Amino acid sequence: MPVTRRNILIFSLTFYPYVGGAEVAIKEITDRLPHYNWTMITARLDKKNPAEEQMGNIKVIRVGWGGKLDKYLFPWLAVKKAKTLHAKKNFKVAWGMMAFWAGWAALKFKEMFPEVKYVLTLQSGDSDEFIRRRTWFWAKRYAQIYQKPDYITAISNYLIERAKKFGYAGDITRIPNGVDLKLFMCRPGVPHKDKAVIVTTSRLVEKNGIEDLIKSSEYLQIPHEIRIIGAGKLENSLKAMAGEHVKFLGNLNHDEIVDNLCEADVFARPSLSEGLGNAFLEAMAVGVPVVGTKVGGIPDFLEDRKTGLFCEVSNPQSIAEKIEELLNDKALRGTIVKSARELIEKYYGWDQISQSMDKVFQEVAS
Repeated sequence: MPVTRRNILIFSLTFYPYVGGAEVAIKEITDRLPHYNWTMITARLDKKNPAEEQMGNIKVIRVGWGGKLDKYLFPWLAVKKAKTLHAKKNFKVAWGMMAFWAGWAALKFKEMFPEVKYVLTLQSGDSDEFIRRRTWFWAKRYAQIYQKPDYITAISNYLIERAKKFGYAGDITRIPNGVDLKLFMCRPGVPHKDKAVIVTTSRLVEKNGIEDLIKSSEYLQIPHEIRIIGAGKLENSLKAMAGEHVKFLGNLNHDEIVDNLCEADVFARPSLSEGLGNAFLEAMAVGVPVVGTKVGGIPDFLEDRKTGLFCEVSNPQSIAEKIEELLNDKALRGTIVKSARELIEKYYGWDQISQSMDKVFQEVAS
């Protein structure tokens, strides 16, 4: 007798072609869990994006008219569509990806259909102050996004504590984002360079501390090149302050990112806040020693002098000192590279992470 597959509804403000850590997590997890029927509601945001399509194991349904307004109307448009879909599919679980727009939509759906289990995944790297500035005028309602799930997963211990601060008292577990270990791996035979290459992969926004990384160039005493992979609203201002040692590469695909990491001597991202920091994990998987700050979810994987080096927050000179230490101390560098790769292989493969999410869905849907 065939096994009935449970229907799970995903709320996510964005999905492919818009790609960040949350979108990758959804794709990697659902690809590995074909024993569920996956339906996603996401914002359309651009008329070029089809209203409906099948992506891997997910039936993707985009709501809105293909413009910026779709983002701000997402909770209402998503719940309206979800109500219609639920009448046909009888969802067992509603999975909200991140605690703002999608979490709000999942909360509204849960209140409408309390028998459906609500799982919230926390991913945001925004600081507490940033969130307060965006939610102070609806703080009570925003807190309910955290308070009313049947289960919360968070990509870091930092975000687990945030959920508790907002009043969540139910089941919660840390399930980090992962790394494609077949793609992000060491490639031997990279040619010797005449200067040190420092790479960062980052959205160009304030929280990622790229301004401090650029300023650290002034303190580096060796020939070097800082390669910045990514784009964002600060791009023009960062380019204006950058010297000849800094190269902006824009958004690159995964293969191009790996190529640059294979040429890198150090990966550095002096974040001001961080939910987890997938770019660190990718660098560690490739075999590049990392420099980061002791903020947010970074201490979950970065142990000073074992899997990387901590620099001080908002301190370009400290960043430069840690970069030079990794360049000059070959024994330390070797220890860090080995320990970091072992950590990634043990805890951050998508197979392990998908199994952990499967256990959550089985528990709440049983």
